[in-house]
Amino acid sequence: MPDWLTIVLASLGGALTLYGAILSTALALRQWRRDKPDLRIECLHSYRLPPGEAGEPVLCFTIEARNHGFRPIEVQGAGFLRDDGYAFELPAFEVDPGPLPRLRGDGESVRIHYHKRRDIPPGRTMAIVRVYVRAGGDRYEAEVPEGLRPLEIERRWPYG
Repeated sequence: MPDWLTIVLASLGGALTLYGAILSTALALRQWRRDKPDLRIECLHSYRLPPGEAGEPVLCFTIEARNHGFRPIEVQGAGFLRDDGYAFELPAFEVDPGPLPRLRGDGESVRIHYHKRRDIPPGRTMAIVRVYVRAGGDRYEAEVPEGLRPLEIERRWPYG
């Protein structure tokens, strides 16, 4: 066999091997991303009617958790973080849909509504800088959007 043919065949074999390695790495990375949970958190204002009542809507702030992954994830609860890192959870005004914990599939979301009281004395409030959702054994956090800052909620206990 001529030397040039050996060089061409060896080059083609090397290029094919390199292509296979790159393709398999890309497919493995894609599969890893698909299997990884991806929950996105958003905080916003909303108006809600009190459950079971006909009356004036009340101003709420809502924590929405949407599953952007390909696997179902169980949302267990939501809470707040102060600037010193102290994390706590309060009972929700309403959870849409249904009570927690709630299993959410691809593209599905859960909204947790908290009543925003406007008539709280300044000494009884605390500022919140981040919100979080507990899901699948992990904690997913998000910043409070600029339009909602400072997010102040009622402090129901003597410390903090």
